[in-house]
Amino acid sequence: MPPDPLAPHRGRHRLLLVFAPSRASAAFEAQERALAGHEAGMAERHLLLIDVFEEGPSRSDRAALSDADADALRARFAPASRAFAAVLVGKDGTAKARFDAPVLPDDLFARIDAMPMRRREMGEG
Repeated sequence: MPPDPLAPHRGRHRLLLVFAPSRASAAFEAQERALAGHEAGMAERHLLLIDVFEEGPSRSDRAALSDADADALRARFAPASRAFAAVLVGKDGTAKARFDAPVLPDDLFARIDAMPMRRREMGEG
């Protein structure tokens, strides 16, 4: 079995996996615009971005992601070919939500803040 590209994040980070045909995809660009300026909210929630493209280099939190890791993520989370998808992955490594259109930060943060682990982190549970 190939190494799990998400293993280094387990227990440490939540992930938003953004699948798109390329960086030039309109939906991907809309997702980037939606999240721009929300870095503090993402950091507070231990949320990192992983962009997985069919064309061009993919990246994990702004660093290069190998083709093998991108292929493994596509195989595991199975987005439709040539389609946009965003998958919220919890600190336990499992998918918590799937979006077929760019997700707004308020929606994303509300979903994360409702998670039991996040509630414990905020001292509410």
